[in-house]
Amino acid sequence: MAEALNLEVLDSVLIEVTDVSQVLKVWEENCDNNDFDPSQYLIRLAEIIEDEIEQYMKLDPDPFDDRHPCRTHPQCSYGQSLKTLFKKDAFMDKLVHYYMKERWGTNDLAVNTAACRLFIGILPGLETSAVYQETEDLVMRLFRWAETSPDPLRSYALGLLGASMEVPEVASKFRENNMHLVPLTLCRVRGLQAEMIVEFERPFAQFSKNGMSCTPDTKSLSRSSSTGVMNGDIHTENGDAVIIQTNSTNIFGSRQSVTANVPGTLCNPQSSTTATPIKRKRTFALTDTTICNRKKSRIDHEDDELLMSNRNGMQDLFGSFEVESPLPEDTPKQVPAVNECSSSSWVEMESNIIGMMKIYPLTPASKQIMALRYLTPLGEYQEMLSFAFKNNAVELILNYLDTFKTKDSRLTFEALKYLSSLLCHKKFALEFIRKGGLLKMLKIPRPSISATGVSLCLYYIAYAEDAMEKVCLMSKSVLATLVTYAMWLLECSHGSGRNHALMFFGASYPFKIMLDLFDSQDGLRVILNIISTLPNFLADENDSEENQMLTRQVVRQVGYNLKRYFECHLSFLAEKIGKMQQVSQIPQTSNRTEGTSFYKPLKHDPTKLRELNNFVLPLMPLWARWHPVEKLIKLGGLQYLMQVIAFAYDWNYSGRAETVKSVLDILATCCLVPRVQILLTERLTLQGSNNLTYGLSIILSAAEGEVVQDPDVQRSALVVIGNCVSGPLRRNGVATLDQFQHPTAVSKTPIRKSSVKTCEDLLNKIWECVRVNNGILILTRLLLVKSPIRDADSLRALACRCLAGLARYKPIRQVLEQLPLMKSGMIQMLMREPVLQENRQEHAVFQKYGLELIKLVYGKITGVEYDLNVVAIHKSDLISQSRIQYNEKQLLELVREHLRAKGLLETAVLLGKEAKLDNTPPIVLSSSSKSLINGLPLTPARKGKSTFGFQAPTKQRTVTLDTIVTEYLTNQHSLCKTPMAICPTFDLVVPHKCPTPKARVPTVNFAARFGRPGYDWSTAGSVNRKLVYSRFKPIRVLRSPEEDHFTTASFSSCNQWAIVGTHNGEIKLINIVTGSEDGTYSCHDSEIHHVQPNRKGNLLLTSSIWRRPLSKLWRMDTLFENIMEFDREEYAEFSNLTQDKVIATNMEHAYIYDIETKMKILTLEPRMSNQYTKNRATFDPNDELILCDGVLWDFKSGTEVHKFDKLNESISGVFHPKGLEIIANSEVWDVRTFKLLRTVRALDQCTLVFTNDGEIIYGTKCEKETPDGYKIADTSFVTLDATDYERIGTIELKRNIYSLATSPNDLQIALVENSSSEDSVSDSCVRFYEVGRSRGEEEEQVDEEDEEDELQSQDSDDDDDDDEGSDDIGLDVDRLLDELLPNENEEFENEESQEETEEDEGEMVLESDSEDAEAGEAEVDLSSGSAHSDGSDSTSGNDSDDGD
Repeated sequence: MAEALNLEVLDSVLIEVTDVSQVLKVWEENCDNNDFDPSQYLIRLAEIIEDEIEQYMKLDPDPFDDRHPCRTHPQCSYGQSLKTLFKKDAFMDKLVHYYMKERWGTNDLAVNTAACRLFIGILPGLETSAVYQETEDLVMRLFRWAETSPDPLRSYALGLLGASMEVPEVASKFRENNMHLVPLTLCRVRGLQAEMIVEFERPFAQFSKNGMSCTPDTKSLSRSSSTGVMNGDIHTENGDAVIIQTNSTNIFGSRQSVTANVPGTLCNPQSSTTATPIKRKRTFALTDTTICNRKKSRIDHEDDELLMSNRNGMQDLFGSFEVESPLPEDTPKQVPAVNECSSSSWVEMESNIIGMMKIYPLTPASKQIMALRYLTPLGEYQEMLSFAFKNNAVELILNYLDTFKTKDSRLTFEALKYLSSLLCHKKFALEFIRKGGLLKMLKIPRPSISATGVSLCLYYIAYAEDAMEKVCLMSKSVLATLVTYAMWLLECSHGSGRNHALMFFGASYPFKIMLDLFDSQDGLRVILNIISTLPNFLADENDSEENQMLTRQVVRQVGYNLKRYFECHLSFLAEKIGKMQQVSQIPQTSNRTEGTSFYKPLKHDPTKLRELNNFVLPLMPLWARWHPVEKLIKLGGLQYLMQVIAFAYDWNYSGRAETVKSVLDILATCCLVPRVQILLTERLTLQGSNNLTYGLSIILSAAEGEVVQDPDVQRSALVVIGNCVSGPLRRNGVATLDQFQHPTAVSKTPIRKSSVKTCEDLLNKIWECVRVNNGILILTRLLLVKSPIRDADSLRALACRCLAGLARYKPIRQVLEQLPLMKSGMIQMLMREPVLQENRQEHAVFQKYGLELIKLVYGKITGVEYDLNVVAIHKSDLISQSRIQYNEKQLLELVREHLRAKGLLETAVLLGKEAKLDNTPPIVLSSSSKSLINGLPLTPARKGKSTFGFQAPTKQRTVTLDTIVTEYLTNQHSLCKTPMAICPTFDLVVPHKCPTPKARVPTVNFAARFGRPGYDWSTAGSVNRKLVYSRFKPIRVLRSPEEDHFTTASFSSCNQWAIVGTHNGEIKLINIVTGSEDGTYSCHDSEIHHVQPNRKGNLLLTSSIWRRPLSKLWRMDTLFENIMEFDREEYAEFSNLTQDKVIATNMEHAYIYDIETKMKILTLEPRMSNQYTKNRATFDPNDELILCDGVLWDFKSGTEVHKFDKLNESISGVFHPKGLEIIANSEVWDVRTFKLLRTVRALDQCTLVFTNDGEIIYGTKCEKETPDGYKIADTSFVTLDATDYERIGTIELKRNIYSLATSPNDLQIALVENSSSEDSVSDSCVRFYEVGRSRGEEEEQVDEEDEEDELQSQDSDDDDDDDEGSDDIGLDVDRLLDELLPNENEEFENEESQEETEEDEGEMVLESDSEDAEAGEAEVDLSSGSAHSDGSDSTSGNDSDDGD
């Protein structure tokens, strides 16, 4: 009695509890009791969860969204309850491992049923893979309960098994159990379905206690509803017929309503008989204006929004509604139908829209739903297909598709899920189509949750080509209804339904009839609406990461869909153009014939698409109007595509590469139309940014790998660029443009006037746009890629195609001619072998375009071998222009001698008489002549290839004795080292040899040159500079304190001090003569990387790395004081002519300040910059021009003059002291013509310092940043002649060189040398070298004991006359005589070594003594202030630096 009383008290307490947390609290208080019965707690928790599920279902969540309810609807109570429940680990463990066991005796059934009931309710929040894999015994119990237990435990067990079978590992483990249970479940479902149909045949069955619709006690609110958008078929029940509106889309974007009879609604009696279509004012969100200029709001209402508004007490779902939208002026306004409203309540229609599943008490529909959930994950397995056919699953599913029989949209949805799993099998899909399943599916009303299930089935049908062929053979009205249904899913369905519809259309585009129907219903506008109406299409930092990911997934789906759309249109266009032009060699994309073309699909692959591009590109007229592309431009879709590529740079999304590739593939097809190419050369504004950028600039960034580092993306971008730059110079086009233009594509909008009149104008605009956006640098760099190894060859081929197209533009061709890629024969080296031997096909394409590129750059050449350089190509061209002449009488004499040698004496005598040949003795033939008489030319021609790269023409020609002799003499001519175009008559007996010019390489030795008679003193200046600036003698070294190290140095204008910058931001004035430190000034808080005094010596500019102000101007008269600060400018220098101005650099901007007024007088902001990483703005020698970030400015007007091509990433360039040239890295540009004059490879990545007379260039390598963040400099510097850019020498040291400065009289240089170790700051020093002197013999003998510390100097000239390179002071009589009296072989030796001298000229190694104990070098330690004088002091000469 007490126990019963306690149970009653407990029941009353639990009934009053309405929160999960409170129930769990009571459970925790009583769970440890001995007589504890968990069933009451489980039942109360299940009741609370089920009530919250009911409220959650009213929010119409996406049925295919398997995320936690808290993530989809954060405010819903169902999700919060699940979170609260899952936090109680003790309860969850007991629920899974304890309460679902058979250990309760007579109470087993009640506890197990309550536990399974609760388990069913919390499944959406569980990680089923973890639960079921760890509880194998639980799955076995579920199989037993599903077969033998009574309801509701039996149905609950089936539902839980369905969740477990979604885990592939569990399904495979229990394969035998499933094969036993599946046929039993199918029989059970058939019986339940029959009982349900009989039940609903009774009048008013829907209001019965166990009916499908919800009873009034569970749903107290009855709401009036609108005439929802149902299907267009007529349905009757009990003789009552009613009409409901159906929306369809016409090609102008407006909506048409089609009447349909549906039970349970009221209508006008007249309309019920006539069923006349009624039009309503309804349009798509996109209008004729561009997408970017309209609001981000969709005109077409989403049905879930309507449901939400109904729950807030607003308009009923099935009430009449009318949405105003902007229409064209010529579109007549439609009047809404009369009596569109009905009195149907939400209670009546809820089951047809979102449906409900009662977990308790179980209804017949709930039992079927549980069984279908078990069958669905198993339907895709092949071994389960036989059970579906044996139990006639097709008929079973067809009955469920009739919602007027099931009365529950949720049950129909579960049946559609089971159908989708079976449609994976082609055999079942064909059977389903044959029995009219598609027609049944299209009758499912919308909006409803079952309509979302239809979307998945449509995708699986379209995925099976055989099934889709059967669909295409249906009547056109059925196909139009199918397309209309799928279009509605794109606009008004859940997110999953929209994605499935996108995939359906993507799979159906290859069928021409489906593509035509899609276009006829304005499908492209609907697809673009999906992107344009995304709420967070732009990168929104405030938006959650999950919402951003969902948005990007939608963009990815739309991109792939549009890619398939345009590729299919391209195939059909190619066929149409081919028929117009009567072209037989059209790339085949399918096995379609004339009679089967409408239902046979296209089949695409990258190779076929590339062939289609190449086929259509030259045949597209200049002003072609292609319907899909015109529609895309009209709707503003092109701008959206460019924004996707630009925004993808900041995406953190795994599908980013696929999204960008799809968009680029769309552009590759669209840019076949010249109008799109023009739009890509124009500037566009990206949303969220005020900067204007070119469309081709974005595509070039993708080709470079800047957007996404993915080879597939780079390939697609290169295809777009290739289609733009490789267009034909003349377009023949189709006969008339309207022949391949869609009937509805005629644009009535006026076309903007364009400067493009001809194909050449178009190509020039494209070529210039690519050049301005640094396309030469990007494409030449792609030619050198070696990784990833599998994609390198294809990337090279596509990049070479683009360069071959650009090379038709003369300014670009002139630049390419001077680049090492062409001038040094680098491209020929790349053409020899592929990067990967498996990619020989791609390498053959690269060779094809490589030969085309060489021909365009260097002229027409009949044949070029891949191992030739530019010199050989020029030599081949010269030989091909030579006119071969020979003595014909001499040839006849050789023929006569040949006849005599063969014993044909009479014939030989007769030939001599007729040809009037002298009866001379036989000619003594050389070996070459004998080979000609024997009928065999020399080996070069016999091997099929010549040494000069000239190959025989491919076309056949008549072989005569004259052609044989001419070829023989041509091959002889090719062996000459310096062939001439105009040659004398060839001698057939004596081998031919062109005269060799006698050129002498001047010796560097001054004494030898001075004493040589007839010496050409015009070359004395360059030779003297080579002699002087190839020798450097270290004379003094300044040591840094231990706590700091030097970073930069410069000489004062009076040549008295060395101005040295340190890592701590200090400036030190060091007396050059005494080595004492005359002053130390704190200028910056960070490392000083640049100092520059003016010529008067009263001002000093300093620049630091960080900590503002970055640059300062100091006065050095009597006091060292700061007079100007430059806050953000990281580099500053004086003007050159008057030095009354300062030009400062901040990234790509430059600012000019007047020193006297301390005011900013000019700001230079380029419209399009090169974005060099080490940009330094500078004046020209006359202060008339300014170079900043590769852009040339006029100082007086402040306008841009020219933008030079960017051919490197870091160095912007400096003016030559002569003022006529600009040296940007290794490229030398002409300021007057803006042409690339030459490339100097020795200056690559070098900081340049000119001597004061402007005749010598010093180059030090720029610092390189290590992965650890340290900056490491090179250990050598180069000297070049500034007049001809010939390299004088390379001076190699053992320390890293961070700065180089030259003295005002150019007699000394100062180098800031630091140790290569980052931790050894004490090894920092400033070393002074004397120019033009090297160490003498006496000084070398002092250091003979330590050879490692010896400072060696090697002359850059490899001339045998000056081999030693150290006798520059003493005079060697023997060597002087050798100079004055050269031997006979000197000329030949000079000829042989001339090319090597030009290549390796001036290589000199000056290995720095790391112990600084050289004779004649003084050492100064700034920390101690002591200095050692010169090398005459034996003490100082032996004093060594222990630091090295």
